[in-house]
Amino acid sequence: MNQFLNPVSMLRLAWHYARDVNRVWRLDKSELERYQNKMFKKLVRYAYKKTKLYREKFGEANLDVEEIRSIKDIEKIPLINKEDLAGRPLEEITPQSYLKKDFRIVSTSGSSGKPLSLPYTLYETALSALYGLRMMRAYGLNWRKTRVTNIGDFSVSRSSDEELYKPLVNKVSSIGLAEKQQLLYVGEKGEDLIRKMERFRPDLIVGYTSVLVSIALLRKEGFGENIKPKYIVSSGEILDRYSRKIIEDAFDTKVLDLYATTEGGAIAFECLEGNMHVNADRIYMETLDDKGNRVKEGKVGNIVITKLLPMGVPIIRYTGLNDMASMETKDCGCGMHTPLIKKLEGRRKEAIILPNKRIIPPTTIPLQLIESMGKFNVNNVERFQFFQGRSDRLEIRLKVRGRLKNEEKLFEDITRGYKKMLGEEVDIEVKVVDELENPRKSLLPPSVISKVSSLQ
Repeated sequence: MNQFLNPVSMLRLAWHYARDVNRVWRLDKSELERYQNKMFKKLVRYAYKKTKLYREKFGEANLDVEEIRSIKDIEKIPLINKEDLAGRPLEEITPQSYLKKDFRIVSTSGSSGKPLSLPYTLYETALSALYGLRMMRAYGLNWRKTRVTNIGDFSVSRSSDEELYKPLVNKVSSIGLAEKQQLLYVGEKGEDLIRKMERFRPDLIVGYTSVLVSIALLRKEGFGENIKPKYIVSSGEILDRYSRKIIEDAFDTKVLDLYATTEGGAIAFECLEGNMHVNADRIYMETLDDKGNRVKEGKVGNIVITKLLPMGVPIIRYTGLNDMASMETKDCGCGMHTPLIKKLEGRRKEAIILPNKRIIPPTTIPLQLIESMGKFNVNNVERFQFFQGRSDRLEIRLKVRGRLKNEEKLFEDITRGYKKMLGEEVDIEVKVVDELENPRKSLLPPSVISKVSSLQ
């Protein structure tokens, strides 16, 4: 029987839809904190009673779960890393009752280390999908009428797109609630993607940043003239200024950022005011230094998440994302009362480490390249990659569609800029390549590859 034709499941989802989607507008900051407190207490007790991993971790920390009364007590709880979860059988990290349900296994990409496999039911996936409806509400879009093209990891075994989102769309479509969804595989040729989108004519496009750039360059060449989305959402990769401008210019529309992960789901999204809102009723996000201490507001730290959902595998003070960000608290004109990500810096392992041990975050590295390309009006770089084989050498690789304008002068300007940014002792080489290096054989090559450890 279709799970979503089950009257009990339908009623529960309808209740969550009515309560969850609008919560960050409906509740003020103090009310939202009270909600976090309630869910956090439930989560901690759920994790302790239902899983061997957290019983052991709490025991090692001499933690009495009854002492946890609010989110302010979170620092009493030990940090959990990816190895804590990946190194255990499912039976030790998942409640036994959950494993008796019809679940699917989803794995992280492994780009930040060892892949992590987690079980998810379609019901839990449906709850997570409500945060996508929240994003659409923030953009003034009616989810029942909006035509959405999602370019994702469909056809990739154990990806969340293939194992969870695609089956969910198929199930919901069978009862007429998701007929305006187009799912496209990220590995298809750009020409094929744009041809399919032109037939579908989406109001909203969601996809990887680099794929959206490739499609944008094709549109500038005359392809897909009838693709006129109201908004485009970039996810899965850092959205830098160059990429945002290329996509916005090509489609004459606003590009917005989404921060989502396999472990946490939709963690944060950019509103129309340009602020990155944390889904604070589902995710409690901390930014910590390397010693586990909270950094000051506005300062860059390591992202640590707690998923405020007592369901499936508990995610409490999880450090395994290996992303860096800074946070801020301020009012936003969009009306959502949540903490904000001031700047998402990207993967810690993708930072450039200089001879003097100074660390350049992934989002800072492309800035000089973007400035030089803007100076010479270069807008046909499909993708770039920074390769650091040793601390005193940086190779900048450009994958270009067509030919570069003023290549020699452009390369000279890029080199001068990076000498100034990184130091004269760092050798800079800029070159055009046919293909970018992809050491993990993932669908998309990384924008930064560094062989240098901060411990060296």
